[in-house]
Amino acid sequence: MNDKSGRLGTFAGHSAETAKEAGQAHADWPPAKGVSYFSFNPAMTATSKGQTLLEALPMDRVLLETDGPFTRVGPRPARPSDLPRMLGHLAARWALPSDDVIRQVRENQQRLHTSA
Repeated sequence: MNDKSGRLGTFAGHSAETAKEAGQAHADWPPAKGVSYFSFNPAMTATSKGQTLLEALPMDRVLLETDGPFTRVGPRPARPSDLPRMLGHLAARWALPSDDVIRQVRENQQRLHTSA
């Protein structure tokens, strides 16, 4: 899904190759209108396909979302309290301390909102 802000929801239909191409196309651009961001939900950060997508994207283009009630964490809908676990997945995937991951995702969110 692509909205006017340039946010692309990452869903099972995106391949790592597509994500990498989109990320590279914007890698040298300054944060401005037209830059793509990729949002991940809890289910995606826990799957091998989602982790492959994360590896293919620049860190400064990744956002987090719950996608609740459409995605599930175990038997219940995903909710905002699942975000810390997602940050843990990102920290492991990016080999960064959790504080750096929090800072990066927060900066990405702020850039998205100030450039929209």
